[in-house]
Amino acid sequence: MPKWKPSYDGKRKYNIGWEKTFVWLSKSTDPSNLAYCKLCRCTIVPRLSNLTKHEETEKHRKNTPSSSQKTLSVLKRSAKTDDKIKIAELQIAVSISCHSAISTIDHMSEIMVAHGIGSTLGQIKLHRTKCIALIKNVISPEIKSDLIQDLQNKKYTLIVDESTDVSTQKYLCILVRYLSDKTNEITTSFLSLVLVQEATGNNIFNLIKNEIESCNQDLKNCIGFASDGASNMVGCNNSVWTRIRDLSPSCIQYKCVCHSLALCIKYAVSKLPSNIGFLLTEIPNWFRHSNLRREAFKMLFKIMNSATEFQPARTAPLPFEKTSSTRWLIRGKVMFNILMNWEELKAYFISAELAQDNFDTKYKARVIKEMLLDQTNYLYFHFATPCVQEFERLNALFQKTKADPHELHDELLMHYKTLNSRIYDTGHKKKDIHNVDFGTKFLSECDNYIQKNLNNFNCQQVIMEVKQRCLSMLEEAHDQVKKRLPEARNLFKDLINYSPAIILNQVSRPIFSKLPFLHLAGKHQTIIEDQYRKLPFIDWREQKQFKENGIPQDTEQFWKGVMQHPQFKELATFALTCLITPISNAVVERVFSLLTCIKTKAKNRLQLSLLEAIIRIRAELLTSNKCCKEFVPSTKMLSRFKADILYSKKFSTESVNNEEDNRFEEEIFM
Repeated sequence: MPKWKPSYDGKRKYNIGWEKTFVWLSKSTDPSNLAYCKLCRCTIVPRLSNLTKHEETEKHRKNTPSSSQKTLSVLKRSAKTDDKIKIAELQIAVSISCHSAISTIDHMSEIMVAHGIGSTLGQIKLHRTKCIALIKNVISPEIKSDLIQDLQNKKYTLIVDESTDVSTQKYLCILVRYLSDKTNEITTSFLSLVLVQEATGNNIFNLIKNEIESCNQDLKNCIGFASDGASNMVGCNNSVWTRIRDLSPSCIQYKCVCHSLALCIKYAVSKLPSNIGFLLTEIPNWFRHSNLRREAFKMLFKIMNSATEFQPARTAPLPFEKTSSTRWLIRGKVMFNILMNWEELKAYFISAELAQDNFDTKYKARVIKEMLLDQTNYLYFHFATPCVQEFERLNALFQKTKADPHELHDELLMHYKTLNSRIYDTGHKKKDIHNVDFGTKFLSECDNYIQKNLNNFNCQQVIMEVKQRCLSMLEEAHDQVKKRLPEARNLFKDLINYSPAIILNQVSRPIFSKLPFLHLAGKHQTIIEDQYRKLPFIDWREQKQFKENGIPQDTEQFWKGVMQHPQFKELATFALTCLITPISNAVVERVFSLLTCIKTKAKNRLQLSLLEAIIRIRAELLTSNKCCKEFVPSTKMLSRFKADILYSKKFSTESVNNEEDNRFEEEIFM
């Protein structure tokens, strides 16, 4: 025997991959690192030739079951093991698509294999190319396939919007809202992301039509179309809406309430002096890119608001948040932050002007300082801030994923009546400026201004001019709400007829012929009408679905419970179909937020197919209210998990581009 032979065999290590070939094999429990035959109960030097020779020995053959049983057990074990590996790889791919760049899997998988010896993780073979293939060719197609199957023969509402990404490519996002059979509730699902070359009404309509037809659906089943107020979307003559209306005459148009509310307050604030808009923009910009300026302001704030014997230290939001025309809920926050830090900002910019060496920044600091020293600007902020915040509170209500039409109608009506009562009396005549409801805090600050400027003969005139500008803002806000929101208010007014408070009331409930959207009843109208007559005579509090928590006030939850009653299934389905009315376009804006997070400057060449697949996975998890760790691959995904699907010719062409994208990303971060 050669001298090197014992030491060479002694350094041999057990390979867990041998267990796939030799089902009788396992690793020895002692620290010797030897192989162990479970049939012969003996150890073997861990070498492939030794294992093969042992399998051919007489002793091993006697201890081995019949060949048919052996083949069956090997197949069962192999299939079970392969499925476990597939499930692990699919779950890892979903997690990567939700939380990190795909290139990270190249290193992460090696770490998992190194530390997962003896477990499923030790057997995974997942790198960037395979991970992209799983996302694009296995997970995303199956999610869309389930959506298409669930959408068949259903009435639905389209929610669409367009946006431009970091690489200046324009996309059309299409979502559908429908009554799902899987969950028995109203669902808003991401359908597709389409590249737009020409944003005309005709071109966008054709893109939507092609996508709907590819899902084996028809635009004739579209009962609602929701979008922003752009002319190519909702124009009267040559828009997407007019073309959909030609195919589906009963389709109803919904203009986004959130967009409308944002425009209302935008035009209202424009009635105030331009100083207000300048401060809202320039104060956050001053601090935005300079940590030194932020720290200097924080130090000044701490000194000016330090704790005393009679007063604790004051804390307030710092004025660093930036305004944005596309973020509907930000203007009020910025105004409030500036108002709460007014005195500190004055002191800061007085010192900042003296400290600047650059002429441009010195001039800007002086302009901001002079505006802050002007008490009339302080008065404008006191008036406008609560008004803007009320609009944004209402806007946030319409951004909910689930909201009750009854509540939305009441909030819209109350908001309009409140604005109306501030400037009109009970006889619908305009109030005198002295009787207008400007707000107690604003009037108190006006009185303080007069007290401080008693020697100034023009102070009363200044206050009158300020009140006149504030009244102009109130009137503009009132007119904009009256102009832009009556359609939405009327829509929700119709839908409240399906709320439990009205439909179960035998006195005030409308007759069936007065209900909205009767055309959705179809051929079951007679059955639905008969069930509608019987509905209030059932003691719903005694039904098992409502017995524990009582009859819900939320309209959708009530009808979900009614659907469980065998005698009212058609009526409940009809009511829920009417309630698929979209609340707003906020859900589309959330998809575009996902797009912005995924397609960044470092990944600006990301292919549309991969981008759409990642968005679909994230949107599905958000819709189902799940985390990636709760994702369970379906049987169809496991059956689709094959080499011909993963590494098709089409994919290999696109993978080159993705590798280039990843190399570009690596160069950015090196």
